[in-house]
Amino acid sequence: MRPDLIQDPAAAIKASQEAEILPEIFTVSEISIKWKRSEDVVRRIFANEPGVLRFGHPTLLKGRKYQRRYFSLRIPRDLFLRVRDRLQQPVPTQRPLRPTLRKKPALPQMAKQKRKRRAS
Repeated sequence: MRPDLIQDPAAAIKASQEAEILPEIFTVSEISIKWKRSEDVVRRIFANEPGVLRFGHPTLLKGRKYQRRYFSLRIPRDLFLRVRDRLQQPVPTQRPLRPTLRKKPALPQMAKQKRKRRAS
């Protein structure tokens, strides 16, 4: 978020301080250390975000075998801050509905007769 677009002075100061502290582009390992999450989790969070820089190649067919895909991700600071703010938003909760009591389905007549025969 750009500090000059924020109307609240305290938020503008905080944003400008963040801009001075944080680097321009993050790697997946840097974010995983900051958030104390695994690199796989960070990759999944940022995999389909627009604005992520992806270097590498998709799965390739070489002869009869496939070469696995390999992507190196770089996350710009603005995108990192936007995703961080989105993840910090509280999730609206709904009251769980009362569980409905399920009745056992009625058995067909033939199944009832077989049970009677087995019991006797």
